[in-house]
Amino acid sequence: MKFSRKFFVLAAMLPAMLWSCKENFEEQDWTGPKEGHINVSCTASAFGETMIWPDGTNIGLFCEQAGAVNVPVQISASSSGGETGEFYSDIAWGEGTHAVYLYYPYQESAVSEELTVDLPSAWSQSGETYSHLLTRNLFHASIETEPAEGQTVLQAVLEPVFELAEVTIATVKYAGYNLDRVSIKAKDGSALSGTYKFDLKTGALNLTGGGYGRRGCSSHSECQRRSAR
Repeated sequence: MKFSRKFFVLAAMLPAMLWSCKENFEEQDWTGPKEGHINVSCTASAFGETMIWPDGTNIGLFCEQAGAVNVPVQISASSSGGETGEFYSDIAWGEGTHAVYLYYPYQESAVSEELTVDLPSAWSQSGETYSHLLTRNLFHASIETEPAEGQTVLQAVLEPVFELAEVTIATVKYAGYNLDRVSIKAKDGSALSGTYKFDLKTGALNLTGGGYGRRGCSSHSECQRRSAR
C-alpha cells in the first residue's frame, strides 16, 4: 500500500525592491476615485491562488512626498469581493517624483516602512490547496510616479514576501496508516518560523527571533493539539 501526501509551507526569500502608501478611510469617497488624490487599483496572487478582496479590506500606504505614513486605505464598496480591489484615498499629491509603498494586510502598529511579519511554526492543512498560505503571507508593491492628473488610478500588482516550499512524502510501508504530521528543519540551522522584519523600501527580510523547525499537519485539530505542546 503506497501513500503520498504533499505539505505546503511558506519559505523566506529576498524579494525585489517595491514600494507602499496610507489614508483616512472614514472620510473617503465610496463612489469613485478622487481628483488630485492617490488612487490605486490592486491585484495580488501567490502559488496560483488569486486574492479575493473582502469587504472592509485595508491596505497600508506610505508616501513621503505626499506626507503619508502608514495610512490605512479602505477598499471601495463597489470592488469588494472581487479580484481587483479599488482603493481611493484622501491623500493629495505632493511635488516631484513620488515613491508610493503599498502592503497588505494592514498593520496598525507600523510606524515606518519596516514591517513585522510572523510565521507560525504549526500549520493546518486540508487536501493539497494553498489557501492556508495565502492568508498568512505579506503582500507588497511599489510605484514610482509623477503626480497623476484628474481621477487617474494607479495600477499595482502586490507580490508575496514569502515563496512556497513544497514537501512530498511517500512510502510503500505501513499499509493502513495515515500520515498525521511532518516536522521540517533546515539543514544549516536557519530559522523557518518566527518573527521577521521586512523593509518595504529595500526589500530586506531579516529574522529577529523564532524557531528552527516547521510542522505541517493534515488536520486542523491535530495542529491545534500539536502547537499547544
